[in-house]
Amino acid sequence: MAIDTTTVEVVMPAMGDSVSEGTVLEWRKAEGDSVSADETLVEISTDKVDAEVPAPIDGIVVKVHAAEGDTIHVGAVLAEIAPSNGAAPAASAEPAPAAAAEPEQDAPAAAQDVDIVMPAMGESVSEGVVLEWAKAVGESIEADATIVEISTDKVDAEVPAPASGTVTEILAEAGETVSVGQVIGRMRGAAVGARSETSQPAPTEPAAQAVTDNGATQPASAAETGKATPVARRVAAAHGVELGRVHGSGPDGRIGKQDVLAVANGAAAAHATAGATQIKGASAMLARYMDESREVPTATSFRTLAVTTLDARRKQLKDAGQRVSFTHLIAYAIARAATEQMPVMTHHFEAIDGKPHVIDDGACNLGIA
Repeated sequence: MAIDTTTVEVVMPAMGDSVSEGTVLEWRKAEGDSVSADETLVEISTDKVDAEVPAPIDGIVVKVHAAEGDTIHVGAVLAEIAPSNGAAPAASAEPAPAAAAEPEQDAPAAAQDVDIVMPAMGESVSEGVVLEWAKAVGESIEADATIVEISTDKVDAEVPAPASGTVTEILAEAGETVSVGQVIGRMRGAAVGARSETSQPAPTEPAAQAVTDNGATQPASAAETGKATPVARRVAAAHGVELGRVHGSGPDGRIGKQDVLAVANGAAAAHATAGATQIKGASAMLARYMDESREVPTATSFRTLAVTTLDARRKQLKDAGQRVSFTHLIAYAIARAATEQMPVMTHHFEAIDGKPHVIDDGACNLGIA
């Protein structure tokens, strides 16, 4: 049989604790194009940052799984790259008569070294700090599982492993500052077609099971086998959640932040329902809009200004019989500035046919609390 060329999957990276999906903005490479390691392969937009996803290795793009405009979840496969040094498929020799009775097997392709690079996490993010390595040198890891946690001035993100294999080098220890595109570690990718004990269903092990009172066995939680991300462990500690009762939804049952929050929120909801009272009418509508307002990103800016001119204008209006406060004048100045000097401030956004659009109607709506 032919030997399959090793391919490396490019996955949607984690770009923050609360970021679960992103939109493909632009592919820099198409199927059949060559790409170098760390070269930008695709640009992704999330609700927090726009980021460039680099190629993990040198090679050729053989498959694009997500088109521009598609929304993809963290960990989903974006594309596949065939390494430039990979062996081309070749036909195997005819089996000898003496070996005809043996089951036919694929010859394993040679394993290859894969760089673990600091990914781009936003246009203004140029570096980050290594918080914690989820795996040590010599430990095995599955593709897309969290291998290292990085902190930037915008987000804390879990960087997934670019391939399945074994960690061979850690080039940036916890606490070190690394630049975008810098190689922070290396791993030896698992050989394609190789049959290992870890890839086969393992016999029942005591570490993966717990014994109940009646003697029956049940699978142990991911936490009992150490399958919780660093962020998940930190969130669990903050919310008082025991990882032993959390079921992981990640690869191989790995516990992520959302798994912990689901348990924490469920417990909070169960506790809160005892004193819950349904509201209707205007109160219910107000509560709904207040809840929706939390989805709007906010920013606060403070400025200290001399009010000499403002005070003089207020006195002029007062002498003319118009009673106005400083708040009235400040609001008027903001509205004038937004419509005349910075009209971009009057723009708003709306989803049309599922695609974001900017709306410029020239209106300025100012709310004061």
